[in-house]
Amino acid sequence: MGEAGLIEKSLSQNLKQMAKFRNRLVHLYAEIENKGVYVFIKEELKDIRAFRNIIMERYLKF
Repeated sequence: MGEAGLIEKSLSQNLKQMAKFRNRLVHLYAEIENKGVYVFIKEELKDIRAFRNIIMERYLKF
């Protein structure tokens, strides 16, 4: 989406990192520390909100 100009490239990169983290959680859950998950979620929720806001503003106009 970043390459297509639908969202900023930096946001696109952050979302890719979130997807990688999700994959690690699913496949390596026994090796993941709870503190790491908490910190990641706390810091990265802003990117989810930013993505949601872009979608709502650009594509869900009422």
